[in-house]
Amino acid sequence: MNWQKRAASQCTPDGPFFHLASQFAGKQHVAIVRNWKTRVKGRDWFDLVWFAGKDVSVSLAHLKARLVQTGQMAQQDAFGIKEAQHILRGRIETLDIDAAKRDVAPFLRQQDASQLDIWSKDFFLDLASRIKFE
Repeated sequence: MNWQKRAASQCTPDGPFFHLASQFAGKQHVAIVRNWKTRVKGRDWFDLVWFAGKDVSVSLAHLKARLVQTGQMAQQDAFGIKEAQHILRGRIETLDIDAAKRDVAPFLRQQDASQLDIWSKDFFLDLASRIKFE
């Protein structure tokens, strides 16, 4: 599959990397499908906020490929912006916000911890509505 890799000479000596739109798609995929059981990965949601805050678009093709790969949808299923937003909003509705905050808080500097005060279902639903896709 073409993940829009750039040549190694343009980034690091370790090899090619994914464009930000593909990285954001990967992060959105993880936030959508990670099987939390009793543990929420707040770091996934922090990364989602970071990408959206940097005005990075999500690669729909990459997101669909990931969802197909992990069995959330079939290759022939229709998938566009509406479907991507619907899936993300559905996951947000089940998100334990307090658990997400507790997970990510140890990774933040003390002075940055207040960033989590705004986290709520409404915050994430608004964020989801503002995410751009390509």
